[in-house]
Amino acid sequence: MKKVHIIAIVVIIAIAFALILARYYTMQRGYETVTPTTPPQQTTTTETTPVPTEAGTTTPITEATVTQPPQTPTTPSPQTPTTPTALPTPSPTPTAPSATVTETTSPQTPTTTITTETTTTPAPQPQVVFLKLPEGEEPKFGLVEIAFNISGLSYSNPFDTSDIDVWVHIETPSGSRVAVPAFYFQNYTVKRLGPGEEIIVRVGRPYWLARFAPVEEGVHKFYVKAVDGRGSAVVSEIREFMVKGVAGRGFVRVDSGKRLFVFDSGESMFMLGIDVAWPPDRRSSISFYEQWFDKLNKSGIKVVRIGLVPWALTLEWSKLHYYSLDDAARIDEIVKLAEKYDIYIVFVFMWHGELADNWGDNPYNAARGGPLQSPEEFWSNAVAISIFKDKVRYIIARWGYSTHILAWELINEADLTTNFFSARSAFVSWVKEISSYIKSVDPYNRIVTVNLADYNSEPRVWSVESIDIINVHRYGPEGFKDIALAIPSIVEGLWNTYRKPIIITEFGVDYRWIGYPGFKGTPYWAYDKSGVGLHEGLWSSIFSLSPVSAMSWWWDTQIDSYNLWYHYKALYEFLKGVDPVRGGLGKARASLVITDVTPSSITLYPLAGWVWVSPVRENRLVIRPDGAIEGRVDLLSGFIYGTCHSQRTLNPVFTVMFIDRGRVVLHINSVGRGSAKLVIYVNGSLATQLDLPDKDGKSDGSANEYDMDVELWFEPGTYEIKIDSEACDWFTWDYIVFENAVYRAAKVDLYALANSTFAMLWVRNKDYNWWNVVVLNKTLEPAEGVEVEIRGLQDGVYRVEFWDTCRGVVVKSMEVQVSNGVARVPVGSVEKDIAIKITRAG
Repeated sequence: MKKVHIIAIVVIIAIAFALILARYYTMQRGYETVTPTTPPQQTTTTETTPVPTEAGTTTPITEATVTQPPQTPTTPSPQTPTTPTALPTPSPTPTAPSATVTETTSPQTPTTTITTETTTTPAPQPQVVFLKLPEGEEPKFGLVEIAFNISGLSYSNPFDTSDIDVWVHIETPSGSRVAVPAFYFQNYTVKRLGPGEEIIVRVGRPYWLARFAPVEEGVHKFYVKAVDGRGSAVVSEIREFMVKGVAGRGFVRVDSGKRLFVFDSGESMFMLGIDVAWPPDRRSSISFYEQWFDKLNKSGIKVVRIGLVPWALTLEWSKLHYYSLDDAARIDEIVKLAEKYDIYIVFVFMWHGELADNWGDNPYNAARGGPLQSPEEFWSNAVAISIFKDKVRYIIARWGYSTHILAWELINEADLTTNFFSARSAFVSWVKEISSYIKSVDPYNRIVTVNLADYNSEPRVWSVESIDIINVHRYGPEGFKDIALAIPSIVEGLWNTYRKPIIITEFGVDYRWIGYPGFKGTPYWAYDKSGVGLHEGLWSSIFSLSPVSAMSWWWDTQIDSYNLWYHYKALYEFLKGVDPVRGGLGKARASLVITDVTPSSITLYPLAGWVWVSPVRENRLVIRPDGAIEGRVDLLSGFIYGTCHSQRTLNPVFTVMFIDRGRVVLHINSVGRGSAKLVIYVNGSLATQLDLPDKDGKSDGSANEYDMDVELWFEPGTYEIKIDSEACDWFTWDYIVFENAVYRAAKVDLYALANSTFAMLWVRNKDYNWWNVVVLNKTLEPAEGVEVEIRGLQDGVYRVEFWDTCRGVVVKSMEVQVSNGVARVPVGSVEKDIAIKITRAG
């Protein structure tokens, strides 16, 4: 009997234990389904991470900077989420059929078909599991991040939108709807190995992330929708977040006048810019930009231009359509640094070398498994365009949230790609398609631009509606010898044609670097240790109403090496407090007061180098006695083109009035291999000619092959003087002098901006340019007795400040009386240049 009792007790205990164990496993399975402690594995056709972890992560670590990991995954709310009336209810995910018996009826014999019953569990339904949601209140223009996993959909490449396409749909407080592209993301830490070297170490498993910068305050509602390549979709429940307060100025926009930039806050400024296009290598990229952004910030610089390049930061150079999450992490950190130091980035999607010198390594190349047989197919191949759009979409999804991304630039110097000129129409179509695509996926309608080495090589792109700004590059030495005269003409000419803002995003006195192929000399920028050319570009561009100053290319070898940052700091100090959009600044009605009519000379330098395509049928220039020059001086090329060149219409025709008897002196430098023939026509008749056979076989426009003057004498009067080449090839010239063609008091150039109560002026001695100072070592003769007149000001007393343009300080001040809207300001002697501010007193 006792034995029976013991057995019964054991059985009862065993049954109880089994029930407890079953309950435990049931609860555990339910817990794992609802609240996974780690992000669940993606349901994909391949379980390998698309991009391998960067090599070298086992190197000893000395310092770490850790990004914030996602929060613990959140469980769906037990209550059915409320669907707002204005936001459409997300379509429910279709449920799998559960019936095991189906009836089929035919017109002849009703039958019942019994299917084979199985005990297998139905496949899990697609779902969105949120990992991180906005908490509390987020500021306007701040960063809102929404992290989540997607299960139940089938895809192998998370970067291919034809395989998996994920968006977050947001309804703003005003009722507008915004679609934000989501992107594939893996958390990471930045491990510093030592000074100037860091690696990316990935943390955890990849997941999906959406980044959003709200532009309204109030409650925002959102849901996630994903569609795979088979058309299967999943839609999340609706969630919401609150936006309150404001962080920063907001995004940069083109102002209503289509000439300047303005922030969402309504604030505007003239921004100083420079190229810091790439780091020396990817492993130092974060510390590199940390140091440079700090330096730029201290100098008053606001804008940089940064590009994806194969030799530094890139996304898909290793494998087409698969992006480097390590380089993406580096760019994350660089964008954060830009925000920290208040630097605005022009983000360049690709460099021309990818379709030229680097074509052999390009993953688009068929030799590497890509879809293209030749570089020029990139502009028209549908597969390549689709793949490129996905990269653009990823860039916008990952970094488009930042208000410090000023603009997207499609490509740098597209006209330097292989066979560009045989594919120009295809390129224009590509620009239209890609820029329009950007407008469709960027939630913030950010500024879009494109770039050509010669902005005239394919001018149709500037008329594309979805290209917002014109992006110009200009270098010496064959042209651009008088930068301060060239830039205002470039900006004004393009503005008058296209009515879009113009930025000189690269410039320099010489395009060549030390070691440039085929060049054994020293580039001119290396001699310009005081930064005369830089100074000319900065001041002339701002006074041309460019929203960003001209951006020097030689950021490291010249500007940093010679410590030329003071040029930026001085201009920054001068521009403090100037709000050009709110202030309604425009070109001032300003002129020189001519009291001394003694005749003097004027020297013109080439203002353009080689121009691929002439935008004019005739290049006429008028030189007035007051020193003003009418016409497109920016097209005054250093090349006089021969009969074998379509650009021959650029060869100049000058109209000049000689106040007294004087000469025209033309200095010839070199000729092309095909030889040239100088001809000069005066009032339509041949005045002189000179055969210029090729002597050195170099075809180098700066070789000083001839280094000679050609001169003609003129009696007082007005003449039309045409300079041409009537042989096949070109010759180059360094300068042309018109003696006794201007008044002595006209020895300065005057640049002025104003509204009705404020004016700012830049007065420059015409001889103060880099070619005279750096190359010719010319002693500058000061312009004496300079006086300027400004019209259109309100009557009253005004304070006048004279600024040192290199130190950024006021060196003299005075008061003037404005009567009948006219102010006269005595400037005095101008050896180099001086800046002036005129502000209404009180």
